[in-house]
Amino acid sequence: MWWAIGIGGVCFVAFFGFLLIAGVKKISEEAHRKSVLEAIAKEYLVRRQNGETLDQIADSLYKQYPISKPIEFASGYYNPVRDGKVRSAILTNPIPEELKQLGKIAYTLLCSRGVYPMPEQGKGQRDSAAEYAALTGILRESLEQAAVLKAAGGKISQELIVMLNQWAAWGEDIASKVLSPSLVEQLKKEKR
Repeated sequence: MWWAIGIGGVCFVAFFGFLLIAGVKKISEEAHRKSVLEAIAKEYLVRRQNGETLDQIADSLYKQYPISKPIEFASGYYNPVRDGKVRSAILTNPIPEELKQLGKIAYTLLCSRGVYPMPEQGKGQRDSAAEYAALTGILRESLEQAAVLKAAGGKISQELIVMLNQWAAWGEDIASKVLSPSLVEQLKKEKR
Protein backbone atom coordinates (compact mmCIF):
# COMPACT_ATOMS: atom_id res chain seq x y z
CA MET A 1 0.00 0.00 0.00
CA TRP A 2 2.76 2.45 0.93
CA TRP A 3 4.60 1.71 -2.27
CA ALA A 4 1.47 2.67 -4.28
CA ILE A 5 1.26 6.00 -2.46
CA GLY A 6 4.99 6.54 -3.06
CA ILE A 7 4.70 5.80 -6.77
CA GLY A 8 1.63 8.05 -7.00
CA GLY A 9 3.55 10.86 -5.29
CA VAL A 10 6.52 10.46 -7.62
CA CYS A 11 4.21 10.49 -10.66
CA PHE A 12 2.47 13.63 -9.36
CA VAL A 13 5.79 15.43 -8.79
CA ALA A 14 7.07 14.35 -12.23
CA PHE A 15 3.88 15.52 -13.93
CA PHE A 16 3.93 18.86 -12.07
CA GLY A 17 7.61 19.30 -12.93
CA PHE A 18 6.87 18.60 -16.61
CA LEU A 19 4.10 21.23 -16.62
CA LEU A 20 6.37 23.73 -14.91
CA ILE A 21 9.19 23.16 -17.41
CA ALA A 22 6.77 23.39 -20.35
CA GLY A 23 5.36 26.66 -18.98
CA VAL A 24 8.81 28.18 -18.49
CA LYS A 25 9.82 27.11 -21.99
CA LYS A 26 6.69 28.70 -23.50
CA ILE A 27 7.34 31.97 -21.64
CA SER A 28 10.97 31.93 -22.78
CA GLU A 29 9.97 31.35 -26.42
CA GLU A 30 7.44 34.20 -26.26
CA ALA A 31 10.04 36.55 -24.73
CA HIS A 32 12.51 35.60 -27.47
CA ARG A 33 9.91 36.23 -30.20
CA LYS A 34 8.99 39.58 -28.67
CA SER A 35 12.64 40.67 -28.37
CA VAL A 36 13.36 39.85 -32.03
CA LEU A 37 10.23 41.70 -33.20
CA GLU A 38 11.09 44.65 -30.96
CA ALA A 39 14.62 44.87 -32.39
CA ILE A 40 13.29 44.74 -35.97
CA ALA A 41 10.66 47.41 -35.27
CA LYS A 42 13.14 49.76 -33.59
CA GLU A 43 15.66 49.37 -36.40
CA TYR A 44 12.94 49.90 -39.00
CA LEU A 45 11.55 53.07 -37.38
CA VAL A 46 14.92 54.71 -36.83
CA ARG A 47 16.32 53.91 -40.27
CA ARG A 48 13.08 54.67 -42.11
CA GLN A 49 12.98 58.13 -40.53
CA ASN A 50 16.57 58.66 -41.66
CA GLY A 51 15.40 58.15 -45.25
CA GLU A 52 16.74 54.64 -45.77
CA THR A 53 14.90 52.29 -48.09
CA LEU A 54 13.43 49.01 -46.97
CA ASP A 55 16.17 47.18 -48.90
CA GLN A 56 18.84 49.05 -46.92
CA ILE A 57 17.03 48.27 -43.66
CA ALA A 58 16.74 44.59 -44.63
CA ASP A 59 20.47 44.44 -45.45
CA SER A 60 21.31 45.97 -42.07
CA LEU A 61 19.05 43.54 -40.19
CA TYR A 62 20.37 40.55 -42.13
CA LYS A 63 23.92 41.55 -41.17
CA GLN A 64 22.95 41.84 -37.50
CA TYR A 65 21.12 38.52 -37.57
CA PRO A 66 23.04 36.49 -40.16
CA ILE A 67 20.85 34.39 -42.46
CA SER A 68 21.54 32.15 -45.43
CA LYS A 69 18.88 33.78 -47.62
CA PRO A 70 15.60 35.67 -47.17
CA ILE A 71 12.43 33.56 -47.02
CA GLU A 72 9.53 34.44 -49.27
CA PHE A 73 5.97 33.98 -48.16
CA ALA A 74 4.42 30.76 -49.49
CA SER A 75 3.40 30.66 -53.16
CA GLY A 76 4.92 34.04 -53.96
CA TYR A 77 1.85 35.87 -52.66
CA TYR A 78 0.36 36.22 -49.25
CA ASN A 79 -3.15 35.83 -47.94
CA PRO A 80 -3.25 36.27 -44.17
CA VAL A 81 -6.74 34.90 -43.73
CA ARG A 82 -6.55 31.45 -42.19
CA ASP A 83 -8.20 28.34 -43.59
CA GLY A 84 -11.97 28.25 -43.26
CA LYS A 85 -12.27 31.99 -43.81
CA VAL A 86 -12.26 31.97 -47.62
CA ARG A 87 -15.32 34.19 -47.86
CA SER A 88 -13.59 36.80 -45.70
CA ALA A 89 -10.45 36.57 -47.85
CA ILE A 90 -12.36 38.00 -50.80
CA LEU A 91 -13.32 41.02 -48.70
CA THR A 92 -9.84 41.63 -47.28
CA ASN A 93 -8.09 44.84 -48.25
CA PRO A 94 -4.69 44.35 -49.87
CA ILE A 95 -1.73 44.39 -47.51
CA PRO A 96 0.20 47.67 -47.67
CA GLU A 97 3.31 46.78 -49.70
CA GLU A 98 5.85 48.07 -47.19
CA LEU A 99 4.16 46.15 -44.35
CA LYS A 100 4.21 43.02 -46.51
CA GLN A 101 7.96 43.45 -47.12
CA LEU A 102 8.64 44.13 -43.43
CA GLY A 103 6.56 41.03 -42.61
CA LYS A 104 8.80 38.94 -44.89
CA ILE A 105 11.88 40.33 -43.12
CA ALA A 106 10.37 39.51 -39.72
CA TYR A 107 9.37 36.02 -40.90
CA THR A 108 12.89 35.36 -42.21
CA LEU A 109 14.53 36.49 -38.98
CA LEU A 110 12.07 34.67 -36.72
CA CYS A 111 12.61 31.43 -38.68
CA SER A 112 16.40 31.84 -38.67
CA ARG A 113 16.37 32.50 -34.89
CA GLY A 114 14.38 29.32 -34.28
CA VAL A 115 11.19 31.06 -33.15
CA TYR A 116 9.23 29.54 -36.03
CA PRO A 117 10.15 26.37 -37.92
CA MET A 118 11.82 26.80 -41.30
CA PRO A 119 9.34 26.42 -44.17
CA GLU A 120 8.97 22.90 -45.57
CA GLN A 121 7.34 21.49 -48.66
CA GLY A 122 3.86 20.23 -47.86
CA LYS A 123 3.55 22.23 -44.62
CA GLY A 124 1.50 25.06 -46.12
CA GLN A 125 -0.94 25.50 -43.26
CA ARG A 126 1.80 25.52 -40.62
CA ASP A 127 3.96 27.90 -42.66
CA SER A 128 0.99 30.14 -43.44
CA ALA A 129 0.17 30.38 -39.73
CA ALA A 130 3.78 31.37 -38.96
CA GLU A 131 3.73 33.96 -41.78
CA TYR A 132 0.49 35.39 -40.39
CA ALA A 133 1.95 35.53 -36.88
CA ALA A 134 5.13 37.24 -38.12
CA LEU A 135 3.20 39.82 -40.14
CA THR A 136 0.72 40.71 -37.41
CA GLY A 137 3.49 40.56 -34.80
CA ILE A 138 5.69 43.09 -36.60
CA LEU A 139 2.63 45.26 -37.24
CA ARG A 140 1.78 45.38 -33.52
CA GLU A 141 5.40 45.84 -32.47
CA SER A 142 5.96 48.69 -34.96
CA LEU A 143 2.88 50.49 -33.65
CA GLU A 144 4.00 49.93 -30.04
CA GLN A 145 7.55 51.14 -30.70
CA ALA A 146 6.25 54.24 -32.52
CA ALA A 147 4.03 55.03 -29.51
CA VAL A 148 6.98 54.53 -27.13
CA LEU A 149 9.19 56.75 -29.29
CA LYS A 150 6.56 59.49 -29.40
CA ALA A 151 5.86 59.23 -25.64
CA ALA A 152 9.58 59.55 -24.93
CA GLY A 153 9.62 62.85 -26.82
CA GLY A 154 11.08 61.49 -30.03
CA LYS A 155 10.09 62.91 -33.37
CA ILE A 156 8.27 60.79 -35.93
CA SER A 157 7.99 62.01 -39.50
CA GLN A 158 4.51 62.75 -40.77
CA GLU A 159 5.04 60.33 -43.68
CA LEU A 160 5.81 57.52 -41.25
CA ILE A 161 2.79 58.36 -39.08
CA VAL A 162 0.50 58.21 -42.13
CA MET A 163 1.97 54.88 -43.16
CA LEU A 164 1.65 53.40 -39.64
CA ASN A 165 -1.97 54.58 -39.50
CA GLN A 166 -2.64 52.75 -42.79
CA TRP A 167 -1.06 49.64 -41.32
CA ALA A 168 -3.21 49.95 -38.19
CA ALA A 169 -6.36 50.29 -40.33
CA TRP A 170 -5.38 47.18 -42.29
CA GLY A 171 -4.77 45.28 -39.04
CA GLU A 172 -8.17 46.26 -37.68
CA ASP A 173 -9.80 45.23 -40.98
CA ILE A 174 -8.18 41.79 -40.81
CA ALA A 175 -9.11 41.41 -37.15
CA SER A 176 -12.73 42.30 -37.80
CA LYS A 177 -13.00 39.68 -40.56
CA VAL A 178 -11.03 36.87 -38.98
CA LEU A 179 -11.69 37.22 -35.26
CA SER A 180 -14.95 37.02 -33.38
CA PRO A 181 -16.68 40.40 -32.79
CA SER A 182 -16.21 40.14 -29.02
CA LEU A 183 -12.45 39.59 -29.41
CA VAL A 184 -12.20 42.58 -31.78
CA GLU A 185 -13.90 44.78 -29.16
CA GLN A 186 -11.54 43.49 -26.49
CA LEU A 187 -8.51 44.32 -28.68
CA LYS A 188 -9.83 47.83 -29.33
CA LYS A 189 -10.28 48.40 -25.58
CA GLU A 190 -6.73 47.19 -24.89
CA LYS A 191 -5.40 49.54 -27.56
CA ARG A 192 -6.91 52.60 -25.86
